[in-house]
Amino acid sequence: MIKEIADEIKDSISVSYEQVVREEYEMIILKKLYESGQGKSFVFKGGTALRLAYGSPRFSEDLDFTVVKDFSRKDLTILFKALEKNFDTLKLIETKQKYYTYFGLYRVKEDFMKQAFSIKFEASIRSTDYKEGKDYCLKSLSSPVTNLSVLALVDNIDNIKKDKEGIKPPRPRDVFDLWYINQEQGKSTDLDLKQFNRVELNGGLLKNLPIGLRDILKIKSRNDTREIER
Repeated sequence: MIKEIADEIKDSISVSYEQVVREEYEMIILKKLYESGQGKSFVFKGGTALRLAYGSPRFSEDLDFTVVKDFSRKDLTILFKALEKNFDTLKLIETKQKYYTYFGLYRVKEDFMKQAFSIKFEASIRSTDYKEGKDYCLKSLSSPVTNLSVLALVDNIDNIKKDKEGIKPPRPRDVFDLWYINQEQGKSTDLDLKQFNRVELNGGLLKNLPIGLRDILKIKSRNDTREIER
């Protein structure tokens, strides 16, 4: 990514370099996957799908999927490695299968960033009765940090909600995502994050929200009458 473009985007939406660069590479990886024959096997889900397909303002760090058809692990690894040839900033660290999950891990380092970060690809390969049209459908993915667009198989919002409700104990980002889904579904609910302390909120949610949104929501932590600081 060109630094001047990253600067402009970072300043316009009030987030860090990492969020801007991460989301661009997430879109690059997703585009590579869904424009290949392997893409028909993967249903995009979770918080990153909620952002890129359903418009959540929360930036997200991992790429999560449900596998609905058999896929070639060899061909998928070849596909992932092909991205390294196009982007010297992107390094595939590993791919592996552990129990019922297939993992991939990329390392990303831009010259203008002090530290590298990772993007995790995680796909559940447990048997599922997911049906296209009922549980997932083709949706367009988009992001304000790039002009790339991706046509992907995406989990429906009710399934994302159900998965979030099943996480115990909930994390700050899960509470936020459920609040956002309720807003999208026309259910007016309060965003109650007082069960979390300031450290939990800063590390688990606020770093992935635009500063302006933090101000609007006036998010407060446990035992704290002040709004969370920028």
